[in-house]
Amino acid sequence: MFTKILFIVCLVIAIFADYRTNKYLKITDKTRAVINLKRKLHIPTIIFALLTGYGLVVGEYDVFTQSLALVFLLVVIKISYFNPKRIVVNTNNVAISFGEVPLEAISVFTVGPKGELIIQVSGLNRVFKFMPRSKEDYDTILYCAEQLNIGNAREVIQKHRLAQIAANARGAFRLHGVIKDYDWGGKHYLAQELKLPEQQIAEIWYGTHPQGQGSLTISGEQVAELTKRFYNENPGQDPIEVDPTQDYNVLLNYNLAYGQPLRAGEESKADALPFLFKILDVARPLSIQIHPDKETAAQGFVQEEKLKIELSSAKRTFKDKNHKPEFGMALTPMYLLHGFAPKEQVLAKLAHKPALTQLREFIEQRDLAQAYKELFTKSKAELKDLLASHLDTVLELYDPLIERQLEAQDIVTYQEEHDVLNVEQANLDPDYWLAFTYKSLCMTPDDLDVGLISFYFFNLVKLEAYQGIYQQANVPHAYLRGRLVEVMANSDNVVRGGLTNKHINTELYLRLVDTTPVTPKVYAQGDYTLPSEEFTYELIDFTDGQGYQNNNASIWYVLEGKGTIEFFDQNRVANKLEVQANQAVFVSVERTIKFTGQAKVVIASVK
Repeated sequence: MFTKILFIVCLVIAIFADYRTNKYLKITDKTRAVINLKRKLHIPTIIFALLTGYGLVVGEYDVFTQSLALVFLLVVIKISYFNPKRIVVNTNNVAISFGEVPLEAISVFTVGPKGELIIQVSGLNRVFKFMPRSKEDYDTILYCAEQLNIGNAREVIQKHRLAQIAANARGAFRLHGVIKDYDWGGKHYLAQELKLPEQQIAEIWYGTHPQGQGSLTISGEQVAELTKRFYNENPGQDPIEVDPTQDYNVLLNYNLAYGQPLRAGEESKADALPFLFKILDVARPLSIQIHPDKETAAQGFVQEEKLKIELSSAKRTFKDKNHKPEFGMALTPMYLLHGFAPKEQVLAKLAHKPALTQLREFIEQRDLAQAYKELFTKSKAELKDLLASHLDTVLELYDPLIERQLEAQDIVTYQEEHDVLNVEQANLDPDYWLAFTYKSLCMTPDDLDVGLISFYFFNLVKLEAYQGIYQQANVPHAYLRGRLVEVMANSDNVVRGGLTNKHINTELYLRLVDTTPVTPKVYAQGDYTLPSEEFTYELIDFTDGQGYQNNNASIWYVLEGKGTIEFFDQNRVANKLEVQANQAVFVSVERTIKFTGQAKVVIASVK
């Protein structure tokens, strides 16, 4: 009897909570804006559902009690997941699932470092975050800030209105990237080139990816002119303050969302650049990795969202729904692994090495893909048995050279000969990379990384400066050493297959990895006709007075030299931007450029 009463009370409470939630989140004639939040089935709800289900299965309850419990469970799940997940902004309050909050109780209403809206209510520990994804989302945030004047509204208004106004700017604008300090990066090079304090920098991202959003610098004169025009056309809007004597930085994704077009003759339909542009300084091997195709990425992202794996979690694989084909162009001699080598080449790499006889025979007796996948799941003890003895041999040979390289100021350009060993010959020897990776990743014989076998299974490729290579979906690869420009679809999806301390999803990697032997296609300097859907790629040696027709939006990166980009702005007024080596520029659609000076420039354009 007690159980029945308990479930009846719980059910009444749940129905009341369900009614209250829907009541507060109704859209009425007082509603001024709606902010839709991401749906989440919270872990406590999942645990509660599992325990209740288990209790129903093993408990000896009558049908009525089981029915009450089941209805109660369904109502709880409805409240937790299926009810509207949103913030309703009304004339005098903000309605959240647990009630209506007066506008004066909003203590924080601001924009975070990644462009997300942050809302906090006085007296509550919980913070509500909302990442805008479209122009409508940005307009909602701007409306809330301007009309309701809540929280840090002026800051929000300034950022969003400035981006809205600057979206009408056309021309060439300095583009600022985001530094990534991964541990495989060089010690000094990029910091020196960018005139930054000494620090380790692995990559610099230029684009609109949420993990690294670039920003544009637009002159105060141009912003002032656009601001005047905007308020002449929209006299009812609260004006922002603009100083024509200072430059303004605007996040590129804001600029695109508010109307900066990507393609000639088209209105803006995107809130992100379809590609991501990077500069890399690779001092030691990156992880073995593959990038999923679009279908796999979309499915994986949805699945990990349902599993509530945070984007920042080490176990998160799919950071977005996009594929990530990528093109890399070497700036120095560049060494990398790319795709599976034919079986006969794999066996040839292992020949005449007595300590690798067991490994060679293992591969010889199997299909190459089967051998790789079986080796990938070997235990640490089995890997030690296969590789440790050979490691001793190659470490004895290469250790003096490796020690000098690891101590060098710039390992990429290190060319000193040691004894009879030549650095160039070493770089083309899989045994050298086995030894170098072992040392640089601080491995021990009892804790070998399974990725070490990749040096024998994959093609070892050398690119000369300005040669390039394209990484298709699911083709395993790893940059080993060198500097390069890399352009890819706007994604950060990586499925790792070794040579890393990060999470390896073995089942997923072995299911996706393309084990088909390939002959690496190396793109010659200047011949970059790529299969990419998102971008085109050019390398141009500009001479004094040379012209260029920039049709679609593009990112320019100056590799060498300096000069002036001359262009006409949105009012057909002549303008110019001075550039020098290691600077990036965003050039808007339909600009006729004249370059004064001499420079080698990479141009990645929207396709």
